[in-house]
Amino acid sequence: MVTTNAASHITLTVGQLVSATQPQSGGASGMRIEIPRFQRSLVWSDEQRKTLIESIHKGYPIGSLLLYKRPNPKGDEEVYQVVDGLQRTSTLVAYANTPLSYAPIDVFPSEVIKQVSATLGTDVSHVQRAITDWMKATEKLTSAAGFASNKLAKRLLEALEREEDQDLLAQLESILDDGLDLLRNEVDITGVPVAVVTYTGDEADLPDIFERINQRGTKLNKYEVFAATWIYSPTNVASDGIREAINSKYNSLLSQGYSINGLEKDRSIQDFNLFEYLFGFGKVLVGSHPSLFSEPAQPDPTSTEPAAFSLSCVVLGEQLSEMKRLHQLMPKDSDSLINPSKMEEALLKAAEAVQQWLEPFIGLKLNSQTAKVDLAHGELQIVSMIARAAVGRWDTRGDWSELPDWKKDWDNLRLSMRQHYLMELIEETWRGPIYSTAYNRVWKVAEGTSDIEGPAQHYAQPIAHATWENALNAWFDKQLAREQLTRPYVRALDRVFLRYVYTGLVSHLDDKDVTFELEHLFPVSRLKDEIPVDSAGWPISCVANLALFSKALNREKTSQTISEYLKLNKLSDAEQKRLDTYMLCKVDHVDIPSDGLSHAEYVAFLQTRWEAMKSKLFANLGVTVPAP
Repeated sequence: MVTTNAASHITLTVGQLVSATQPQSGGASGMRIEIPRFQRSLVWSDEQRKTLIESIHKGYPIGSLLLYKRPNPKGDEEVYQVVDGLQRTSTLVAYANTPLSYAPIDVFPSEVIKQVSATLGTDVSHVQRAITDWMKATEKLTSAAGFASNKLAKRLLEALEREEDQDLLAQLESILDDGLDLLRNEVDITGVPVAVVTYTGDEADLPDIFERINQRGTKLNKYEVFAATWIYSPTNVASDGIREAINSKYNSLLSQGYSINGLEKDRSIQDFNLFEYLFGFGKVLVGSHPSLFSEPAQPDPTSTEPAAFSLSCVVLGEQLSEMKRLHQLMPKDSDSLINPSKMEEALLKAAEAVQQWLEPFIGLKLNSQTAKVDLAHGELQIVSMIARAAVGRWDTRGDWSELPDWKKDWDNLRLSMRQHYLMELIEETWRGPIYSTAYNRVWKVAEGTSDIEGPAQHYAQPIAHATWENALNAWFDKQLAREQLTRPYVRALDRVFLRYVYTGLVSHLDDKDVTFELEHLFPVSRLKDEIPVDSAGWPISCVANLALFSKALNREKTSQTISEYLKLNKLSDAEQKRLDTYMLCKVDHVDIPSDGLSHAEYVAFLQTRWEAMKSKLFANLGVTVPAP
């Protein structure tokens, strides 16, 4: 049977398109454009947006938008939903609000720039750079925002380091008056035509159309395509936090001026689908476990956190490559309504347990100036650990009841998972086929089949001393091979290793009022002086040259080695005790002889301290070291 779907082609101006997305504007020519709830978040970067605007100014085609014309019983306006083109539409709306943020410098009249350049006696490129900075700062075409010739003239004099001479200022203003009028006309793209394809037909086909279209174009977050696939998977969402996260996403889009099907500003939705639930659960999971998941400094309420998607999939016994089946596997009520309440409670408990197990080893801030600890791991490594904890305690493929021997399993995980966390980072385990690795860390599968026999024992078994020695020494050899001539950034894995070493040495109780800094034992400036001119460099930031100092001591000793400093200064008993604890070597070994430090002497120091660091690491992790 052939369906009655139909498509037609129309043309809208940019002004009409922008107006139609703004509910408060009353629409353009009786037209309203909405974002359906299955649409993706806004994911274009500023550079991508600028490229689109630049293309429009150059007259390049930007492709057609695809809109779905949905029935409107009121008949007061034509209502369309964006199926393909949200990124382009959002860019045009942003440009309409702050055109100077995205407009290329080419729109500023070149003759005016040349006149300013001649008047100030400076290079054209310098004037262009100053005007570009002014455009970014001004954003809007209003005097209040700074769009005025006198304000631009003062900005140019300041940027080009010229004295604010009144005659020169007046001369610039005269030149810029006409320039700003021309600029106002140049940035106006409201009359530019945009090709639009409108689709009329069965609304149930929209998710499939959306998914097919988005196999190309801007790459989605790897799980956002399920926003369309799972739109018809009603889900019971009992958690207030998850509900709030879902509605925060939609309210954020509404506050940007978009119209969303069935939603009004400051209104909450009460019926949810599986994608929306996992979106909200991801926000809650990440937000409540800062030692496991990283959040940006300014969280985006519309961005999708993938952790809840992958965690739910693998814990239910499905390969991540088959996530499309997740809606069929989720726990359901007798009326087939997805009810994830038991699963959600269990996974949050499992995440909390993993965070507690790892926190003493990855939670030390070192010299971070922020409240958050920089994380070295990726999402799937932590997901596999949380999932493994969950499947060891609950019947995750059944009714989510507790298993009889779960306490013994968790005791083993508590002691061994901390070892595997570091080992996986050192061996770069999660750079390989991570989808299958995540599954195999969680489930034991019968050989030659895909049948699950029970939880995998990998994370529940400690790592042998010999395995540690081989992995650590191979990693250290790579450190010694580094050739560095300047102060390099200390890598995230190096910082994790140091946290593992200093766990148990840095007392959060005794030293809670002391600020520590991670610093080089042999100061960078001193090593640079010792490196021969024809050398490619030494391993300046080798992990064995890094130690914790109290901030006060580190700032006072400056570029001195600690041995040089102590020859001239006496520490308090408390400071001396801390120093003796944190050095992991003898103070007099950190010295630069009067005749200089050779590469061989420096490497010998690093190797000696490395052995001491390994011993402390093994003690902290409970690794049994064979008797000599």
